[in-house]
Amino acid sequence: MVGPNNVAGGVYTDATGHAQGFVYSNGTVSTISLPSNLSSGFIQTIAAVGPNGQVVGTYYYDLTNHGFVYANGTFTTIDAPGAGAAGSPGTFAQGITASGHVYGTTYFNNDPLGPTDPSYVYYWQPHVFVEPTVIGTPVA
Repeated sequence: MVGPNNVAGGVYTDATGHAQGFVYSNGTVSTISLPSNLSSGFIQTIAAVGPNGQVVGTYYYDLTNHGFVYANGTFTTIDAPGAGAAGSPGTFAQGITASGHVYGTTYFNNDPLGPTDPSYVYYWQPHVFVEPTVIGTPVA
């Protein structure tokens, strides 16, 4: 993933076999790790870097996927309402708009053959969800 100002991000496996996120900017690599209370989970994706350096991605913990934003040293979980329960497909943070709104997809059905409910797009503004809608194109 390459974001604004040639910032790159991704996922790597460390020496202990644990998946970590990273961001490369101005010749420096910074590691993004899950907080200690989520240490049995792992980073799955670094999806985007926002205009102010916010990192958006998805991690796996407690048998489900969770979106996250990492900004200014603070790791914030994003779970769309009804999608963060253990065993559910979960929430996937996939991007961030120029104004800092995170968007992604979520499923609300845990069918063993895969999610059968439609995928829903959501917007997350700090601590506020905008009502999910059937997939469409996010608006900044």
